[in-house]
Amino acid sequence: MRQRDPPPDAPPSLQAALADAEWQPITIGMSGAQVYRVVAPGRPQRYLKTASGPRVEELRAERDRLRWLRSRLSVPEVCDWAEAEDGAEQRGWLLLTEAPGLMACDPALMADPPRLVTALAEGLRAIHRLPTADCPFDARLDARLAQAQWVIRAGIADEAAVREDLGIGALELLDRLTATQPAEPTDDLVFTHGDYCLPNLLLDPHSYHLAAYLDWGRAGVADRYQDLAIGARSVRHNLGAEWEPHFLAAYGLSPLDHERIAWYETLDELF
Repeated sequence: MRQRDPPPDAPPSLQAALADAEWQPITIGMSGAQVYRVVAPGRPQRYLKTASGPRVEELRAERDRLRWLRSRLSVPEVCDWAEAEDGAEQRGWLLLTEAPGLMACDPALMADPPRLVTALAEGLRAIHRLPTADCPFDARLDARLAQAQWVIRAGIADEAAVREDLGIGALELLDRLTATQPAEPTDDLVFTHGDYCLPNLLLDPHSYHLAAYLDWGRAGVADRYQDLAIGARSVRHNLGAEWEPHFLAAYGLSPLDHERIAWYETLDELF
């Protein structure tokens, strides 16, 4: 359902950018932010992401990473950013340009699994080829485990989902993961997406070329297995378990460390 007024609580600094716009809530994804498609007469279509409380820090992280990536990869451009106190709670708003392509989980694309998993692997290799020498974002194990601890302490970990999936609480899971963390390769760190799943990837529906990448709040220099694990799980969830090995084979890493894939997949339960 489209509505004609700006989204609830949009700050004064964004009112002009959202004036006379229709906006529509987007419910696909699990980023913790509310997302709206914004359509205004005579303007390109845009997207507004808004978050409150601890989630503002995640939205701020995405803003910073998108600005760094803008000249390096096809990502949405940051049009505007606003932050304000809402009573005792912080609120953030991130206005983005529209990115081209269809979500990789669109039925039209998933109708051709061999072509899709090949495109997903090629898209991941493109991210991992980015130079990291001047990258200011750290997503290595120490930073990732510290972030998981922050997520739990901030009360935004999905405790119920962790218990349902693994039968233990979030803190116990973090302790277990910390005790069993894999050795991190110092000579094979790459720029990682952090949440490489089908809803965050936009493809050209004709060529299956990766047209754009979304949701960069967890990106940074890290072990490539972080992305391989989440990507493999997303392929399994959306296309079926039989396509997971095809995705991993198309990525081209051999031999594969399946224990490391499983560890990173379990770590993502906390996010």
